[in-house]
Amino acid sequence: MLSAIFKVLSTVSQFAVFIPLELLPLILGITFFLFAIKWDRKRHILCKIEASQQLKRLRRCDTPQKQITQLRGVNPFVFEEMILTALKHRRHQIKRNKRYSGDGGIDGQVRIKNDNYLITSKTL
Repeated sequence: MLSAIFKVLSTVSQFAVFIPLELLPLILGITFFLFAIKWDRKRHILCKIEASQQLKRLRRCDTPQKQITQLRGVNPFVFEEMILTALKHRRHQIKRNKRYSGDGGIDGQVRIKNDNYLITSKTL
């Protein structure tokens, strides 16, 4: 991953001498914005994978105390995905939000017996 970043940076630096200095902040801003959008999508995928793994670990805990201890160590974004994934495993229709932060507190939606419910989750 790092080698790919360095490769891109070296290629960009070769063309940087031709870019007017006034356009540099604009180009950097656009680049950062595009990187942030791509990272947010990647983070969603990674959190969904981690949520499935955490749910499997949670099922292997033999006491409720161990389950609570397990849940306390989970990333809040992964915790959101765990709830939605568990509802999906119960064959409910779910709708995930596209963002983790700035979503107004709504993590997703679930449809149970023709009723829609908004999901919000908080960790301790």
